Amino acid sequence: MLWEVRDLTDGDMYDFAELAEGMHAESCYSKYTLDIERTIYIILAMADEDTAYVRGLYRRGKLVGALIGEVTQHPWVDMRLAVEHAFYISPECRGSKGAGILIDDFIAWARRKAADRVQVTAAAKEDNANVSRFLEGMGLRQYGYAHMMEL
Repeated sequence: MLWEVRDLTDGDMYDFAELAEGMHAESCYSKYTLDIERTIYIILAMADEDTAYVRGLYRRGKLVGALIGEVTQHPWVDMRLAVEHAFYISPECRGSKGAGILIDDFIAWARRKAADRVQVTAAAKEDNANVSRFLEGMGLRQYGYAHMMEL
């Protein structure tokens, strides 16, 4: 099988750590130290929760992407929101079908979890416009902007 989406497990964490380091380097948070041990601890704890999405994208058996998210009750309105916390595709697989397969899987999972909405963000240092176009092509619509300031 060329592409596979499956749950991340303990056995995937070495490969996931490499992927996380690549994501971190390309993110708007790259100037801060990535605590990979804490990241793995949180990912594995989330994996045990029924409301969490902790899945990897594999191409020919190699981990090339991941999406971490959860379904949560919105704090102010009667709505269940499936929110992505981390979404990353390795550079060699960008522009392929893989990212779409992973997003489709997240959306299908959110439906099974009775989510009312799905939220996926783009928070790269440079390539947000391409990610946004890709997400719009997947049926997601831009609804706002995030703004940050260094302190």
